[in-house]
Amino acid sequence: MRATLDLPDPLLREAKKLARRRKVPLRALVEEALRRVLRDEALTAKFTLADHSAGQGGLLEGLDWTDWERVRAQIHEGHGA
Repeated sequence: MRATLDLPDPLLREAKKLARRRKVPLRALVEEALRRVLRDEALTAKFTLADHSAGQGGLLEGLDWTDWERVRAQIHEGHGA
């Protein structure tokens, strides 16, 4: 896919110099830079889990966080699992 970029002259000159030093086409240098930015963004993007809790939070009366068998049974109750 082709795209046109409007870059400041000093930035383009530096990029061309670096591409010549590396002996790669300017296109390859720009592609590498864009891939790095996208990768870094993906690594630093903060994941937020949506809050889908019901009620005021916590467990139902009589359940304990360490009693996973009962918690699991309560979750699947009425769902055929």
